[in-house]
Amino acid sequence: MLRNTLYLRLLECVKKKDVTSTRNVHLCLLNYCQDSISTLGGYLIRALTTSTATLFEANLAFSSVSKPCVFTWNAIILAHTIFGEDFIALDLYTQMMGDGLQPNDATLSWVVKICGGVGALLEGMLLHQQVVENGSEMNVIVGNSLVDMYAKCGRLEEARNVFDKLPGKLWCPGVPCFLDMPSKVRDRLPLSFSRRCSYAIMMSSQMLLYILVF
Repeated sequence: MLRNTLYLRLLECVKKKDVTSTRNVHLCLLNYCQDSISTLGGYLIRALTTSTATLFEANLAFSSVSKPCVFTWNAIILAHTIFGEDFIALDLYTQMMGDGLQPNDATLSWVVKICGGVGALLEGMLLHQQVVENGSEMNVIVGNSLVDMYAKCGRLEEARNVFDKLPGKLWCPGVPCFLDMPSKVRDRLPLSFSRRCSYAIMMSSQMLLYILVF
């Protein structure tokens, strides 16, 4: 009963982005020895990250969890990404794998995005192999992250190959990279890829938000 109450309070904190309420719930978790529970810890990290709390507080909450699950690892990886510590986020992903946990689609999507942001092509390609092994290559969100990563790393052929396999092909984050290309470079791309990017640009912002938020 107590655990359910704390869980609901944390969900409310995430929704309202209220740092004061989040810190009060954190104190309750400590007082009732609930801070080591993985799922509660994950939601606490999310609540701290979405509010004006510090990364130190998010790390403190993570360190209290006795056996972090994938959801908890995702939360702390995302927290470091939000605070601009992408390389630490990659290290955390390595630690998670070292603990024997298998990443889910959300994990893979975020970590691939990080690789694109920091230009870590080799790590991104290794992640692509893992995506294939996990059977996640047809997941539109994961596939979009791969397209974005390859495009940002200048590997347009690989970006196109991933893009061509995606179901729906409504939108991919690599479109901004496509738009930034010199016209001579864009003209060399296959016509079908160019048309798809152009079509994606025409989509409404509301539809983009619906697709990209997960």
